[in-house]
Amino acid sequence: MSSCASMPPGSSAGQQPREPINEPKFEGPWAAEFEDAYRTALSEDHRRALADGVVSEAEFAEVQNDFLECMRATGISITADNPGGGYDYTVPAGMGGDTSQEIDIRCAHESGESTVGALYHAIGKNPENLDEAKILAQCLVDRGLVEKGYNAARYNSQPVVYDDLIDQNIDNFKRTDECIQDPLGILAARE
Repeated sequence: MSSCASMPPGSSAGQQPREPINEPKFEGPWAAEFEDAYRTALSEDHRRALADGVVSEAEFAEVQNDFLECMRATGISITADNPGGGYDYTVPAGMGGDTSQEIDIRCAHESGESTVGALYHAIGKNPENLDEAKILAQCLVDRGLVEKGYNAARYNSQPVVYDDLIDQNIDNFKRTDECIQDPLGILAARE
């Protein structure tokens, strides 16, 4: 199974966070997302990580470690599988998909992966907070995976379907996944 545990900031796993008393003033292209994540963060540690409008590697490493420990405590075998934020995991025999998904959501929320981690990954692959559909569509065009003229509106109305690409060949599937994980090529340039 694969997981993109990072839910968008503001997503909830059924718990309502406390309203912070002194919310910082965020600036820059990700200000609105930081405000939302700060408001929905479940712990003071998570709020401290977000308060300066930057998620450091150390802050992310702590959140990721907490997420992995939470998942493993349930018997799920999990590893971080890419710099874009995905995880590969295997569930124990007898654990259904619904149960593993509930655990994933709970652990992501409790650990801060759904707020601090989500912002870390989103900023890493798109620092200027450009329109995600636009940069993804352009990546797909640039790689020759879709016809010229394919754009954000078409992507939003009918996203590329992995099954169609697998039918064409596995290389197209991999290149599409690379666009989804790193549409601007920023993460690949760091490796």
